[in-house]
Amino acid sequence: MSNRWKNNSRKDSGVFLRRFKTELIVGFILGAVPLLINSTNQAELQAILQSLLASAPILNHGGCLLTIYIAVCIHKKIHRLKSDRMRDRFETIYKVTAEVGTSFLTLLRTGLGAIVGFLMIAPFMDEAPISLNHWLTTALYCAMTLVFSASVSLLHDFLMTRPTRSHPKNHIRL
Repeated sequence: MSNRWKNNSRKDSGVFLRRFKTELIVGFILGAVPLLINSTNQAELQAILQSLLASAPILNHGGCLLTIYIAVCIHKKIHRLKSDRMRDRFETIYKVTAEVGTSFLTLLRTGLGAIVGFLMIAPFMDEAPISLNHWLTTALYCAMTLVFSASVSLLHDFLMTRPTRSHPKNHIRL
């Protein structure tokens, strides 16, 4: 194993671990804060959790939008568009898919925050205290959601358009 690979993998893992902190903070603001503010009893906790956590059809739809966004980004990286008109059209398509496709990241972050908030508040609920086994299982789901959210966030940053040199306009029209 070369030193170059060791240095790159160490650098990449550091970026990935630092992303955990960002995802936890954003998730806490999006999901845990509303949960902590609005749940004083078991019924309110259930109602807030149901409103914060996306249903399976919404998650499936978000996953499809993310897949379309990744496919458009791969197309953008692989194919070079020759005409200005095609480049402008594809840039419009790219902007729309980037806005819509990354909404899945917001769903993940909100769910992550809701799970973190639940883990914080559930042991202190009076009506039905949570068992240790259930709390640990939920903590494992939280860790998996955190890893997936950080991965999607890093993917979004990698695929995001970066400012580049402008393409010279083709003034010759045939």
